[in-house]
Amino acid sequence: MVNYVYVGGGFFPEDGMIHSFRLSLGDSPALTPLTAVRQGGSFPLWIAADAAKAFVYTTDSPNGADDGFVHAYALGEGGVLTHLNKQCAGGAVSCHLSVVGKTVLIANYSGSNVACLPIQADGSLGSATVHAHPAGTGDLPPCASGRQVEPLRRSRYAPSMLSSTFI
Repeated sequence: MVNYVYVGGGFFPEDGMIHSFRLSLGDSPALTPLTAVRQGGSFPLWIAADAAKAFVYTTDSPNGADDGFVHAYALGEGGVLTHLNKQCAGGAVSCHLSVVGKTVLIANYSGSNVACLPIQADGSLGSATVHAHPAGTGDLPPCASGRQVEPLRRSRYAPSMLSSTFI
């Protein structure tokens, strides 16, 4: 089995790029650069694959935009990513996502919310179907700063960085 690693463009001078590498394990582990694809917007803050490793999903938070986006890619031969579509993330500064079953869960930092986007049969994303948007605590608004799944996968929660609440 070949292992691939994908790195968002925030770590390289070329913003908006997703860089792919082949990961070789064993006595002499190595990362071999393969390709880079331009996502558009700004650099991807978070990248996750589905359980079958057939599709990859990324966040996209264009500078100054009122909304972030989630991109869907098909994983092809040699680790090549083919863009399928993008959907509105339902909030700004989309900072974290994870794939749970046939759903992409996304945390929007400035949007102070969490959204669920359904994964279609072809791996593309449907429009957001659920938005969780709690009220702030005192003078501090909630700012979703991640998204977690507890070990038995029964609960999903997003810690709020500026308050002691979970979204």
